[in-house]
Amino acid sequence: MRYLFGLALLCSSCLNVKQYGQELIRSATNAKYLNAHNELRKLIGADPLEWDETLEKQAMDVAKQVSRDCISQANKPNSNVYQSWGSVLSTPKEVVYKWAKAQKQEYKLIMSKRTIAVGCAFSLCSDEDTLSSSAIHICKYRSKSFLDGILK
Repeated sequence: MRYLFGLALLCSSCLNVKQYGQELIRSATNAKYLNAHNELRKLIGADPLEWDETLEKQAMDVAKQVSRDCISQANKPNSNVYQSWGSVLSTPKEVVYKWAKAQKQEYKLIMSKRTIAVGCAFSLCSDEDTLSSSAIHICKYRSKSFLDGILK
């Protein structure tokens, strides 16, 4: 009986360690996304972005949805989506820099002086039919509205 109680304590502490480890990884990854955005914004004199947990949750919801079938759903409003295939995983910094290099809508969301917050997430998926795998990176953005300047 004492053995089972000790085993139960060990298992519950294992869950806490796992959750703590996942939280550390999440925090470190979020910082990498945010730092990459702000490094680029600094080059043009734009204010740094803030991390927004609501946007992060929205990005994670989309990433999980995309990872179910491994099909990127690009062109989400106020979002940048990057999907890499194969065994090489792109880092958050590499992804943000690829978006900026694209010089299109992705660039505008990152570099716009009206953009004030970002939240990002990634998910892994594998397609059993083709035996391929990919990583999906998604960042969602919030911009100042026209009324923000008037109401302050």
